[in-house]
Amino acid sequence: MNFLSYLTDQELAILSYALAPLTILFLVLGIREILFPLIAFKKTDATFVAADHLPAAPHIYHVSFAYEIDGEPYESTTRDTYDEHAVQKRFNNEMPQHIYYRKKDPTFIKTSRSSAIMLGIVSLLIGAGLGAIDLYLFGMLVMPC
Repeated sequence: MNFLSYLTDQELAILSYALAPLTILFLVLGIREILFPLIAFKKTDATFVAADHLPAAPHIYHVSFAYEIDGEPYESTTRDTYDEHAVQKRFNNEMPQHIYYRKKDPTFIKTSRSSAIMLGIVSLLIGAGLGAIDLYLFGMLVMPC
């Protein structure tokens, strides 16, 4: 027996209309989270400068890099935090590191875009799932039983 059979038609309509804005919100946020890092950030090579630990947590670090954009030198610290092992493994070598700087503000840097893109993909999947449930409640989608 279907759990939705216990709901009246009016309750199903209310549930369906309540899910519609959530579906649109998750889909729009998912698309934004996928496209924004790809459009707003540009890749460059940088040199590792230092890892400064947080005052309250000496085992967590912010990482600083020196890089050059259009001949102009910059030195910035990431807003991302890393543990001691990640800093030693990933950043303590002489090779140039790939970082992503924001086109409008070159001092805002990230070491990776993948986490934001993965968040966008998850948001899109949640929106698609809610959309499928919403279409099922509207009667536009028939689920196989």
